[in-house]
Amino acid sequence: MTGIDWSKCPICESDPLKMGGVWTLRGIRISADQIIENWEDGIETIDIAEMFDLDLDDVEQLLAFARKAPRFAHSV
Repeated sequence: MTGIDWSKCPICESDPLKMGGVWTLRGIRISADQIIENWEDGIETIDIAEMFDLDLDDVEQLLAFARKAPRFAHSV
């Protein structure tokens, strides 16, 4: 878990009926944390998009949000 509060990210949602309420990209069963963790492991955004069959803009928008999160403030 990344520890990021996804509640204000416009492309994320938490639905208790989908993946037990884990924060995911809206309409997709891919967790936001999973995308960030792959990026932190050094995987390029284009590769993450291809790996999860996501739109590159969504991956970049999620990363932009994460970079502003307090948890990322000291590490990026």
